[in-house]
Amino acid sequence: MKFTTYAPVFLLALWLTACGSATQTTVLSIAQLDCATCGEAIATKLSKQEGIDKATFDKNKVELRVVGQADLDIFAMAEPFAKAEKVALIAGAGKGSYLPPKAPPTKADVKTVVEGGSTVPKLSDVVVAGKITVIEFGAVWCGPCRVVDAHMFGLLAKQPDLAYRKLDVGDWGTPLADHYLAKISKLPYIIVFDAKGKKIEAIAGLSLERLDAAIAKARQGNSKDGES
Repeated sequence: MKFTTYAPVFLLALWLTACGSATQTTVLSIAQLDCATCGEAIATKLSKQEGIDKATFDKNKVELRVVGQADLDIFAMAEPFAKAEKVALIAGAGKGSYLPPKAPPTKADVKTVVEGGSTVPKLSDVVVAGKITVIEFGAVWCGPCRVVDAHMFGLLAKQPDLAYRKLDVGDWGTPLADHYLAKISKLPYIIVFDAKGKKIEAIAGLSLERLDAAIAKARQGNSKDGES
């Protein structure tokens, strides 16, 4: 009778233990990713699949962390979503990477002033005297920043009066981001200065039209100063 009395309790304990161990956590690295948004898109699609409890993307490690049923092949489930984003999955942690930045045109006045957001330079020291200076606050995981790079490289190849200075913030919360981007919610953050170091415009987010207009305005101001 004692066995009969305690059997249900024993079986319940076994059931709870089995349930507690019925999930797995899988880490997948993403190779040659274009932007953090692409990684987040994969995580969002995975999180909606049956048997997946949670899927998140770490933009700094370039990794997916997926919690799901132990009998699932997480890699196989994630692979179609990765292919849709034109990236490759690698099993395990520590192998994620972003696409390397494209090289600027030969002799273009381009310089990365800060990497990882660890230092906070004065913008007056970054501005190039005698040139229209475009300062971009960006990050390796920022897709729109790559669009700005491509656009600026095209301009720099034809316009020698332009200088392009890149400040990599690393992430939100770094010293550089805290100092200059406290009220900014998206990247890239671009500031355009004329050849005399006067601030022409600041642009938060991707807007090539506003960037072109700010550069034209800076050049127009230089022309008027030259005529007077």
